[in-house]
Amino acid sequence: MRVGTATIVRWARPAVVPVAAAGGLAAVGVATRHGEFTTFAGHSPLAATLQLAAGWALVAAGLVTWTRRPTWPAGPLAIVAGIAWFAPDWVAWQTGPGVVRILAVGALGIAGAAVAQLVLGAPGGTPPDRRARALVVAIWAATAVTGVGRILFYDPLADVSCAAYCAANPLLAHGDVTIAAVLDRLEAATALIALVAVAVVAGRRLVRADTATRVAAEPIALAGVAFLGAWLLSRAAVRLDPGGAPNRPVLVVAVAAQAVALLALAAGVAWATERSRRGARVIRRLASEIGAGREEAPLQTALVRATGDPSLRVAYPLADRSAWVDGDGGPAATPARGAGRSVTAIRREGRTIAAVVHDPAALDGRALEREIGTAARLAVDNERLRAETRAQLRELRTSRARIVSTGDAERRRLERDLHDGAQQRLVSLSVALGMARAGLDPGAQQRLDEAGASLRAALADLRELAHGIHPVQLTEEGLAAAVEALAVRARIPVRITVLSEERQPTAAETAAYVLVDEVIALAERRGDGRTIEVGTRVSDGTLTVDMRDPGAGSAALLLSDLAGVADRIGALDGDLLIDALPDGGVRIRGELPCG
Repeated sequence: MRVGTATIVRWARPAVVPVAAAGGLAAVGVATRHGEFTTFAGHSPLAATLQLAAGWALVAAGLVTWTRRPTWPAGPLAIVAGIAWFAPDWVAWQTGPGVVRILAVGALGIAGAAVAQLVLGAPGGTPPDRRARALVVAIWAATAVTGVGRILFYDPLADVSCAAYCAANPLLAHGDVTIAAVLDRLEAATALIALVAVAVVAGRRLVRADTATRVAAEPIALAGVAFLGAWLLSRAAVRLDPGGAPNRPVLVVAVAAQAVALLALAAGVAWATERSRRGARVIRRLASEIGAGREEAPLQTALVRATGDPSLRVAYPLADRSAWVDGDGGPAATPARGAGRSVTAIRREGRTIAAVVHDPAALDGRALEREIGTAARLAVDNERLRAETRAQLRELRTSRARIVSTGDAERRRLERDLHDGAQQRLVSLSVALGMARAGLDPGAQQRLDEAGASLRAALADLRELAHGIHPVQLTEEGLAAAVEALAVRARIPVRITVLSEERQPTAAETAAYVLVDEVIALAERRGDGRTIEVGTRVSDGTLTVDMRDPGAGSAALLLSDLAGVADRIGALDGDLLIDALPDGGVRIRGELPCG
């Protein structure tokens, strides 16, 4: 019969309470009876009560966390730390089995290692990045080496400074004072490195973390660092004075401080678990509201508001699964786990319709997957379809902008080809005809004059055509110079109010120029001779063209005449606005993003 991990956990979890309760009570009992001068519990009834309270509180908090958040390592870690907290009392069991006592010697550093991981992985117990994970591995490795080394190589009878344990080691493989001294130094170094490194790494993480993570992790981190500091103090006191009295004040204070810190740590773990549970209830309510259609905010906005995690992001896969987009249809990075980030997929009918990238401390991904029902999944799928539609609209706008840009570039190329090619050849031909005229008779000269006149007319027409394709002033001098040139050539009065001299992107300048040119051309065809007003300005990344045409008449008709210009401006994500004026004219305003 195969027994799975889930079955083992299901049977092991209920057994934690009686085992931890009996073990702690027995440990403190034997320490009080037989080790009154060698353990903290034996110092006084108050100390024994504090010792029991610290260990039991940590075990209880760990059990609650293990039950409510089974995916969090914090639960088992707190239980291990709480049970290992009683190891010094088992070491002091003067009449107990030697195997129990020496195994307790090997377990002396486990509580410190477990607390270090709790701090580095707060609140869930999983270190969020490679640096923290490497530090956890190093601390556990040093603890394992120290513990196993003492079990195999520590000979209490050869230790002149032994206090709590001065009996034979039944598991001794080779008694070596040198190895024992090295193990003592390794333990002291582990305590020092754990305190400093854990405080620095955890502190940096909390400073950079969002509010939700900081609120959940701070109580655990502060209590854990306080415990490690008191642990280092006790190790230093023993190291500096190994033969001193076991109940000297510095040791009593250090162990009492450890007990108080463990009580605070247990409270922090329980608080983080309860906060997570409240978060699950919020997710349940939010999923219900989404399913019922009462939640109108986008999923990302609703989740950020519910969890307090401003870094939370929701991404939606496009239909072909080739890319991801956000709720506005903009490109989004492929959802992936990272430092302190988890990815929770929302699925409907076996396919992923959304992915939530979040801080695991702020949002329980399994609770989200579990609580979001069929109706809510349909709502999320509809939001995905809206995001996909927005993405298609963005792509359409980008495509239109590319078409406009390509057309403008081609017109500039044609203008250069005409200017540098055909125009120059015609000019050269005109000069050649003038030179040939000098040696001919009057009749031939007249015919050449007529040909020259025709050539000059053709050259003027060609220049006008080249200018219509793309004005050279716009390319070389900018929008202001090009508009001034238009005003000079116009067959109607054009009054310039103000022109921005600042250069803008080519596409924006070209669209603005085309707008001014088309409005002037329409006024010229109308032939009423009224004055057109033109002005340009740049503000907040937008190029604005303001024009007034007092004789345009109907704003709707003018908008129809400028439909091509409106399309060009819209392709650049701009707007063309035409408003009727009280005097019968119209105001034309084009707004073009140029940031």
